[in-house]
Amino acid sequence: MNEPRTSAAAAAARADSLREEIDFWSGMLEASQETATAESIERMTFALALAEFRLRELRRRQPA
Repeated sequence: MNEPRTSAAAAAARADSLREEIDFWSGMLEASQETATAESIERMTFALALAEFRLRELRRRQPA
């Protein structure tokens, strides 16, 4: 039987996921600068900013 994740373990897993998402969007933006439309670049930039914001908020909420 699986034990429920602790809140610290869940937060760490979420942080890892957000870092992967940030890496993904950063890579997409870098690779797409010459080929993507302005609208696509804007959407990718917003997605990157949202993931970065979520990671900052997650870190801010973690106890020291």
